[in-house]
Amino acid sequence: MQATLERQQIKSNENTLVTLYMSVMGVASLILTHQLLTGWIALGKRANISRHELNLTEWFVAAIAFCLGMGALRTAWGWFSGEGEVALKWAQWMALIFMVAGFVIDMNAVLSATDGNNFADRFSWATSVVGLVILAVSYYVYQTVSRGRENTPIKYIGIQLSESPSAGAIIGFVAILAGFSMATTLFLEPTSVASVLSNNATKGIIAIGITILMISGEFDLSVGSVLGVASMVFMLGMTEGFDILGQHFGPYSVTVSALIALALASLLGLINGILLITTRIPSFIVTLGTLFAYRAITLVGIAGGRILRYRDYYNEFPQLHLNRWFIILPAVIAIGALGYLIYYLTPNFWRHFLNAREAAAQGGKPFGTLFAGVSLLRLLVTIGLLVVIIGWLVLVVMYHAERLDRNLQVGFFDVANGRWAFTLEEVTDPIRSVFAPTVTIPRDANFRMAIVWWLVLVAVFQIILMNTPYGNSVFAVGGNIGAARAQGINANLVKVQNFVLCSFLTGVAAIFEVARNPGVDPLKGDTWELEVIAMTVIGGTLLTGGYGSIIGTMLGVLIFGMLQTGLVLVGMDSRMFQGVVGTIMIIAVILNNISKRNR
Repeated sequence: MQATLERQQIKSNENTLVTLYMSVMGVASLILTHQLLTGWIALGKRANISRHELNLTEWFVAAIAFCLGMGALRTAWGWFSGEGEVALKWAQWMALIFMVAGFVIDMNAVLSATDGNNFADRFSWATSVVGLVILAVSYYVYQTVSRGRENTPIKYIGIQLSESPSAGAIIGFVAILAGFSMATTLFLEPTSVASVLSNNATKGIIAIGITILMISGEFDLSVGSVLGVASMVFMLGMTEGFDILGQHFGPYSVTVSALIALALASLLGLINGILLITTRIPSFIVTLGTLFAYRAITLVGIAGGRILRYRDYYNEFPQLHLNRWFIILPAVIAIGALGYLIYYLTPNFWRHFLNAREAAAQGGKPFGTLFAGVSLLRLLVTIGLLVVIIGWLVLVVMYHAERLDRNLQVGFFDVANGRWAFTLEEVTDPIRSVFAPTVTIPRDANFRMAIVWWLVLVAVFQIILMNTPYGNSVFAVGGNIGAARAQGINANLVKVQNFVLCSFLTGVAAIFEVARNPGVDPLKGDTWELEVIAMTVIGGTLLTGGYGSIIGTMLGVLIFGMLQTGLVLVGMDSRMFQGVVGTIMIIAVILNNISKRNR
């Protein structure tokens, strides 16, 4: 190993083994990619599907196999050409990844055989042996290239996890995803993925507010009742209107009704915050009281056990009349943003390429090292992808500018939380004559627009929490309120703002829920507060405050959803779900506490 680091031309048996191993694994991975993409190897559910049409599982595995193949070949070349430290790091990481791949292959052979009866007949000995061989050889290679090294990949991963507030969520997400994927081929099917995302997107929106509130040292048990009130007000605003002090107001348009619902939800959050700072009562007691008080509003407002249904008042769902520039303008902005990204990235990639070439030349291999070539390739691939995206957006603008009327009519419920009833060919309609992909979103997959809004809100609030003074104030107040006040932070104002924000996001979730199922009953959102808090805790946020992240909460929501769907798919009694969630919640808290102590 030391000879390799010193760039000496010594070909030991270990060096030869590493080069040969990476070459074989790289070629095998690329062959697997080819066989998957051409349909000669089929994965997952293949009933009534052409060999030239790939399901989600096959695309997923093919992408991973291609990346592993390219990484292994790059490692083999670097080791053969004597790149030294760079090649050694590549070899360590690739050997570790192939160790994991071998373990996954072996476990897949075992777990897939348990999906039904006759374990002995379903068990694939060939697959199991391949997995064990890859695992054993990869382990030996990893031990070889890591011998005497302090900064190994396993230690690096451990350090990164110990510093992350989402360590427990990351470990849980990977373990549950891998476990269910190997246990049943149905888990990665689009219908199952849609079930995980669509059933929990609105809860994920509420969890964003709960996360920020818990980081500041408080939490809200009333969000389920707030959701019910906001849903009722939104529906009444569109249908019956309101009777206030003997005066009748409404009904209003869908946008005005949505604004009223959001305003009322924010007001309920403001009441929670004011009660907290004026009475000095713990937030558990305050929000437990308002949970019952706010629920009484829906019980009285929707009396007699009836359900408010939009269809009982109107035959058609509400429509929005938008100018066509509402579609064209975002595309134009995206084109400008991507153009700026190219302008920003190109000098950095080019500078990196020149530095790599200069380092290679000083090492006696002018322009011969693949490291410099990879830098140039990364530059070209990045620019190429961005140019393709820009070209597609330009075609979209031209297509819609010519074919759309001045005013575009869209359903409000469809935009808020409508179902994705389209295929990829329809999305790429402007360029179908040039590019006709075979990947489709099945009509029976219940993907909803709330998924998009949830992911957008996750990205926005993660940036706000981690990169703004407001986010710093939230962490400071939850971590040490006395020190925060000493720094001039108005702790009471921060907590009130967080209560309002939490209820506002709950109001947003209420609108999305009504858009998905236009009916409101008196118990709308009942027990949601417990589920959302469980998602947040699983995601790494501590009840003691000062610790957590929005990304971790997103993983907690996905873990919650994967358990809901996965337990059913593997044939486990659905009544076990709550017990499994409780167990994982306790394990997540233990891991998060360990992570916090290590940090």
